[in-house]
Amino acid sequence: AMKAIPDIQVTTTHGYEIQFKYAWACTQDACNFVVKRHSRSVDIHKHLCGKCLSKLVEVDPKSLVSATRNGIADPPVPKKKRAPSAYNLFIKENSQAVRTRLLQSKQKQNSQPCRVTQAEVMKECGRLWRMHKEKQ
Repeated sequence: AMKAIPDIQVTTTHGYEIQFKYAWACTQDACNFVVKRHSRSVDIHKHLCGKCLSKLVEVDPKSLVSATRNGIADPPVPKKKRAPSAYNLFIKENSQAVRTRLLQSKQKQNSQPCRVTQAEVMKECGRLWRMHKEKQ
């Protein structure tokens, strides 16, 4: 194509910056190695820095983009852990009680040992959460 039309240059690479949702940085100050991924596939308990074999810490990938745009090599900002939502806390507090209640009601119906699936527990917790939200 480039021989036929000399004004057009065909390449196999792109010129745009890839946006990663997750990033991990080396804990060693002198290393500055950053691992970027589209999914949360790096386990910080198993994986190490590929350069110096130090531990990795999850960082905010937006801080990496702003540092490269400004031309300043700021250290990566560690990702802040979000506080659990009211729904998360509700599930944590009530799921065990819901599981035992469902298990007891199933055992009354059947004389044989039975199981309660996680889907059944979450369905009942969801129903209880909706009732809880309506009361507030």
